[in-house]
Amino acid sequence: MDAPSSRFLCSSCAKNSGTQTSLKLAINSDAFLTFKIFPPFGRSVNESNPNTDRPTMKTTIKDDRTEEQKSTHYWAVIARDKAMSYWGAAKDGISRVAWACKSQENASKVYDWVATRSEMKNISTIDLRKHKIASQDAHFHIYVADEDHIALAEQ
Repeated sequence: MDAPSSRFLCSSCAKNSGTQTSLKLAINSDAFLTFKIFPPFGRSVNESNPNTDRPTMKTTIKDDRTEEQKSTHYWAVIARDKAMSYWGAAKDGISRVAWACKSQENASKVYDWVATRSEMKNISTIDLRKHKIASQDAHFHIYVADEDHIALAEQ
């Protein structure tokens, strides 16, 4: 479009079905542009109700952390488990695993250990407090990587 932004006369937002927002921009008295804005992709680990405007599967979440560890072990190494995806508990999608750590330093050591495992793909370090579960994730298991974990034990 060639119209400069100063030619937009007004803008308005309206909620549709509680999850999708429409943005209407008036170019002039006869022309409007309407955009549909969807919520962010995925859902929070702690969110029980997934986005309802897109088809998503129910993710089974198994979190081995205690309530106390949930506030201290939020750095995590996450990976797609190639061997466990698309069968068993994850028969309808991807199996993701995470090792929750107490510090970024510990997460770095666990990352190096996970990277040596051939069945682990798409490895990254995340903050579990901000992590969004992808819609294709069928199973998500959070393990605890304490000081006695093989990646952290002094050798």
